[in-house]
Amino acid sequence: MKKLLYIAPHLSTGGLPQYLTKKIELLRDVFEIYVIEWSNHTGGVLVVQRDKITSMVDSDKFFTLEENKMELINIIDRISPDIIHLEEIPEYFMDFDVAKQIYKKDRNYVIVETSHDSSYDATQKKFFPDKFMFVSNWQINLFEPISDIPKVLVEYPIEYKQRPDREWALRDLGLDPTKKHVLHVGLFTPRKNQAEFFEYARSMPEYVFHSVGNQAGNFAYYWEPLMINKPKNVIWHGERKDVDRFYQAMDLFLFTSRGTDNDKETMPLVIREAISWNLPILIYNLNVYLNYFDKFDNVNYLDFTDFNKNCEIIKNTLECLKAAIDAKKTTYIKIVVSSKTELRSFKELLAQIFKIISKENISGFIIQPTTSLSEPTLEQLLVFYDNVYPYYEEVRVVPQLHKIISAP
Repeated sequence: MKKLLYIAPHLSTGGLPQYLTKKIELLRDVFEIYVIEWSNHTGGVLVVQRDKITSMVDSDKFFTLEENKMELINIIDRISPDIIHLEEIPEYFMDFDVAKQIYKKDRNYVIVETSHDSSYDATQKKFFPDKFMFVSNWQINLFEPISDIPKVLVEYPIEYKQRPDREWALRDLGLDPTKKHVLHVGLFTPRKNQAEFFEYARSMPEYVFHSVGNQAGNFAYYWEPLMINKPKNVIWHGERKDVDRFYQAMDLFLFTSRGTDNDKETMPLVIREAISWNLPILIYNLNVYLNYFDKFDNVNYLDFTDFNKNCEIIKNTLECLKAAIDAKKTTYIKIVVSSKTELRSFKELLAQIFKIISKENISGFIIQPTTSLSEPTLEQLLVFYDNVYPYYEEVRVVPQLHKIISAP
């Protein structure tokens, strides 16, 4: 097998090590994989992704550099890799003299760079790989000035999963299923904007707000004041290896990240994870997303300037069916189904819906099959139809016509 060497600035937390983990999972049967960690600043706590990577890579093929960074060149010489893949552009983390050695003109390996940053000025680039990989189209646009090097978009896969029974999932976490629960996942930093998440919690004491993510020491100036004044209805869970349990149990994923001038968002994996668990999602439609999330029916947008309006959006998302019925609004119900939708969960959802309403309360019930992504078969749609019919005889199956005709 050919030898593939990954060089990462760190393996502590965030999207970078998670992307690397997925790449190793997909490629370890195709390549002989080596990993070099430029710096280990996990501090013994930010270890979830690092532990996954070290479990997949042989111990004699995993290296952590100490103070002498030129040791990297010696390791490369010993390994003699066919491909060197930098999991960030070298200008961000690598000593100039080390990068100069790696990018020498007479090298006998291919260099690939993945960028995880959304604000780099490509005109300042000093070292040039054989190929770029990017995690968003925004980044590809940033690197347009470098026109002679191939650029590839590598999207982290969305793997749709079936959520368990809500009450069971909440009790499994020791949480009260009679309450509504709101989730935020991310490292405590100004970019992830937990400050605003806390303010929404303060304004809506009837809900329980959950924050999952580590509090790194270099951002203590940000999170320490927040934790001192944390609202009583906010629970901080720290870094978790079982974050999927939270996606399974929550009623809403509220991601308040706006990025900052010096630390823009890229393509947050936590949004993709929430999509995969089919959670209702509220986010800011940042420029760097380029409207990417428009195509997902469970993603909606917050208002950039109106806090009170956003409070109403959050409440409506959590209580929309009951609120619509109580206000005597004309109400339709739509359930989007895919080939991976389990009949058991579909039946449980129907039971929950018709605990809140009767058939006289609604004006229509629609089953909508996904288009392109995990489309259900006709047989599956008919089974779903047959399960709704006893509750509501006028049930209809309506395809996603906007996607079929490629309308935005």
